[in-house]
Amino acid sequence: MVRAALYECQISHVRTVPLRNVFRYGTYQWLVDLDDLPRPRPWLRPLAGFHARDHIGDPAGSIRGNLDWFLAAHGVDLGGGRVLMLAHVRVLGYVFNPLTVYWCHDAGGALACVVAEVHNTYHQRHAYLLRTDGRGRAQTPKEFYVSPFYPVDGQYRMSLPEPDGRLALTIVLDRPGGHSFVASVHGRRLPADGPTLLRAAVRHPWSTMTVTARIRWQGIKLYLRGLAIAPRLAVFTGWRSRGKGEDPRYRDLLSRGHGHPDLYAIRAIYLTQAVVMWLACLPIMAGLVQPARLTALVILGAVLWLTGFVFESVGDAQLARFKADPAHRGMLMDRGLWRYTRHPNYFGDTCMWWGLFIISVASWLGLVTVISPLLMTYVLVWGTGARLTDRRMADRPGYAEYMQQTSGFFPLPRRAAAKTPH
Repeated sequence: MVRAALYECQISHVRTVPLRNVFRYGTYQWLVDLDDLPRPRPWLRPLAGFHARDHIGDPAGSIRGNLDWFLAAHGVDLGGGRVLMLAHVRVLGYVFNPLTVYWCHDAGGALACVVAEVHNTYHQRHAYLLRTDGRGRAQTPKEFYVSPFYPVDGQYRMSLPEPDGRLALTIVLDRPGGHSFVASVHGRRLPADGPTLLRAAVRHPWSTMTVTARIRWQGIKLYLRGLAIAPRLAVFTGWRSRGKGEDPRYRDLLSRGHGHPDLYAIRAIYLTQAVVMWLACLPIMAGLVQPARLTALVILGAVLWLTGFVFESVGDAQLARFKADPAHRGMLMDRGLWRYTRHPNYFGDTCMWWGLFIISVASWLGLVTVISPLLMTYVLVWGTGARLTDRRMADRPGYAEYMQQTSGFFPLPRRAAAKTPH
C-alpha cells in the first residue's frame, strides 16, 4: 500500500491562438491508493469525500471496481495490481475534477497503463487509456468536448509521470496550425494528516467550487474579448435557416404576448425551453448513472430509437431534396414518407424519446423519467410541432385535401379522397 498524500499545486492554463491568455491558480489535490482510501475522522469528512459517483462507472460501485471494469473493456487486466489516483475530492459536498489521473500497475508492480479522466463543466466525463513511455509521455486524439471555444479535433500530447516528492503534469493540445492550449499541474508532496488538510483548506477555501468558478470566469472573459464559440449544432441550424428570417412558429407565439416583447420572449419561450430541455433529458441522465447491461428492454428501446432516427433523418432528407428542385416550387411534399404521415420528422423524434425512456427503464430510476417522453409527445403533437405546422400550412393550396388523405402523425396507408357531390 502507498500512504495517501496531499499535493499543494499550482495549475496553469495557456492559450496561444487565436487569443493569448494565461491564468494560474493554486489548489491542492489528493494522491491515494484505490485499495486503501483515506478514512478521515468524522469532523474532517466534509473536507475529504471519496465517492464512486464522482468518477467513471457505476455510482453504486467502488472507484477501484469501476476502473477495473473500464480497463477490462479495453483488454487490460491488472491482476490485482496497485492503482494510484490523483484527484480533487468532495469538499463541503461539491467536487469538480478537470483531470483525474490513474497510474495502473500490474501484479508485479510495473506500470501497465495510465488513465486520464477528463471532466467538463457540463457534468460530462471521458476517460483516455494511455500507454506511456518511460518518461510518462503519450499521445491520443481528442475525443471529448471540453472547452466551448474548441471543437473536438486535434491531438493531445500528455506528460503524466507518476508523482513522487514532486508533481509535474503537462497536457498540450495540438490543433491544425500548431498547438493552441497547454495545461500544467506542478506541486509538492505533503502528508495527508489532519493539520495539513486543515491548513490546505484554509489557504484554498472551498477549493473545488473555486476551481469551477475560476474556469467559468475565464470563459466569460475570453468571450468578452471576442473569442468565438466553437461551432456545433448552431452551424447546421444557421445554414438550414439562412435567408428565411425568423421562424414563423416563434412569430406566432410572440404575437400572443402582452407587455414588453423581450420580457415576454424570455418568460414564454426561453425559460420554457430551458425547463422542457431539462425534463426531456431525464432518461439520458438516468441512463448515465446506471450500470451498462444489455437487456430485452434496452434492445427494444434501441430498436425504437433507431426507427425514429430513420423516420426523422430520411423524412428531412426527402423534404430537403424536394424543396431544392425548382420544379417543385409551390407544390406540396406528399411522396416518400410524407405520403403516409404529414409529419414523419415529428413522429421519428417522438419514437426516439420513447426509445430513450425504454432504455432507461432498465432500472427503477428510469420509471420516474416517463414525464420526458410524455412531455415531448405533447410538444411535438399538440404544442409547437404538428398542430402548429398544420395551422400555418392550412391556407396553402391543396393542404386541406392533403390533411384529409394523410395521417396526421402515425404512418398509415393513405385514405381515399372524399368524393365531391354533383
